[in-house]
Amino acid sequence: MISLKSILWWFGLSLDYVVAFGLVALSIYVTLYWQNRFTRIVGMMLLLAGGIIGGVAYGKTGAAAHVYAEWAAANKRAEEEAKARDIAIAKLARDMAEQQTQELSKQNFDLQKQVADYADYVAKNTKDRCRIATPDDVKRLCAIGSGSKDCKGAK
Repeated sequence: MISLKSILWWFGLSLDYVVAFGLVALSIYVTLYWQNRFTRIVGMMLLLAGGIIGGVAYGKTGAAAHVYAEWAAANKRAEEEAKARDIAIAKLARDMAEQQTQELSKQNFDLQKQVADYADYVAKNTKDRCRIATPDDVKRLCAIGSGSKDCKGAK
């Protein structure tokens, strides 16, 4: 709903300014067009009231501008602090990821070395220990159902 206050806000005015202007305009009208002593005194009082209200409205506007400037500066500082915090967190995460990658790479290298060492050990030490299947081994294989041609004679 459109109101006088929203229209004034759109123009950047407050109701205080409108009231002050109205009182000053009324005091000028009363002072100039009604020519008796009482109306001149009333006109001067209206002028004084309009000036006071206008001064208060200007003071409120100036104070509000000061408060808005402080608020904007505080918001800017908060944004800069948040940006610096985000950058620090990203750097920390990057450093931790790099450190973990290096640790995992070292572990992988160590494990691969252990596997290679074990393969060399097995190749060197088990060459002569391989055994050849005995007739008992053939009988056991035939008993569990091996379909080998050697099973016909091993009973």
